[in-house]
This record gives sequence, C-alpha cells and structure tokens, in this order.
Amino acid sequence: MYAKIMELNYWSSTVCKNAEYDEAKAEWTVRVERDGKEVALKPKQLVMATGMSAVPMVPEFPGMDSFKGDIHHSSKHSGGDKYAGKKADVGASELIANGDIKLKTGQAERITENSVVLADGTEIEADLIVLATGYSSMNGWLAQLISQEMADKVGKVWGMGSDTTKDPGPWEGELRNMWKPTQQPGLWFHGGNLHQSRHYSSYLSLQLKARMENISTPIYGLQDVHHIS
Repeated sequence: MYAKIMELNYWSSTVCKNAEYDEAKAEWTVRVERDGKEVALKPKQLVMATGMSAVPMVPEFPGMDSFKGDIHHSSKHSGGDKYAGKKADVGASELIANGDIKLKTGQAERITENSVVLADGTEIEADLIVLATGYSSMNGWLAQLISQEMADKVGKVWGMGSDTTKDPGPWEGELRNMWKPTQQPGLWFHGGNLHQSRHYSSYLSLQLKARMENISTPIYGLQDVHHIS
C-alpha cells in the first residue's frame, strides 16, 4: 500500500543476485530473480538501500540445538532495550544500574542444554537466550552483491569518525558515504530510519536527476578511505 500511495515503481518478489560495473560503458549490470526468472538490468546509477536492521547477524554457537529453553534474536531496535521492554517500560540502562539485569563480560563459546559457557570457562545458567548481537554493515552487503574489492574501494559506510569502538577515526565531519558520490562512480548509499530516508532521499534523487539530465555535477572532493569494513 505504501508503494501504491507513493506511486513507487517497485518490484516485489524480487531478489538481487549480483551486480558488476563496466568502466568502459559507465554502466551497471544488475542481475535479479523475479518470479523465478532471471532479469538483467542495465542502470547507470546503482543505489544500495539495503538498510542495516534488515541484515541481522545471526551467530551460530556449538550446542545451540541442544538448548532446552528458548532462543530469540533481537532485531530492528537496540537488543538491550528490546529485552528490557519485555520486563518493564524503562530503558535497559536503568535495569542494569539497579541490578535487575546482570552483566557478565566475555565471549560466548558454546551453549549447553541449560546454560551459556564463556571462553574463560564461566557457565551461566539460562532458560532464555536473546541474541542481541546487532547488525551487519552495508559495506558487507556490498561485498556480497558485488565484490570485496569494490567494498574496499568504497570504504566504511556510516559513522563520522568519532574514534569510538565501532566508529574509528579520523573525524570526517559528515556521515561516511551516505547520500553522496562515493569512490566508485555510479554507486550510492541510502538508508536510515523513516525520517532520515524521507528527508535525505530528496537530496540523493536530485543528484541522480541532474546526472540523467546531463547537468554539470562537479565533485570537489571524494571522501578518503581510511577503513575498508
């Protein structure tokens, strides 16, 4: 219904298999499977709008099949907040602070019938396991659909270089590779929540439209690549 109301040219029941770029023709070949048939598309511009919440990382641990309780995977929201929401209408931080949610730092190594065993040998009894492991990156999707070489050429997607664990520096000043030209001609990234998507899609679409109309679109400086994942 959203696609109908917004008058979007949208294909459902379609899976993108792979894509490759022809430097000489400045053109992409995107192969998709639609209703059981392979279709080859030839766009000049390719927008990776795969999202992050749509690509949850589901880890596999030895012994998962033997666990007698329930295993849930948390997606689309912060794993901690989603789990906390099942207990009370407060954030996970408050429940951790007052001790309702216990924390144990360590790498999970395997799962038994009724517990999780960490790498240091600590065994934590459990009747419910929530895999709140976060999401894979859009750069990772690029490697899968096109190639690792292409992903490395473009570099990290999202983050501003705030020099934190998952957002390494140097400081960029704006989001990496989002809604702007990348190191790969004809390749763009679009994503975010509903507000971000609706707002920044206007800027991205204007850039694409300008190229379709052969309007001069000088690029004064592409983002340097400091990280390849």
